[in-house]
Amino acid sequence: MLVLLSPAKSLDYATPLRGQAHTDPLFVK
Repeated sequence: MLVLLSPAKSLDYATPLRGQAHTDPLFVK
């Protein structure tokens, strides 16, 4: 379950649709 939550969180943070542009660099890192 944790494994599924991990990628899900990453995708959520990297979702440009959410307007999380400031998290984009974090995701890349």
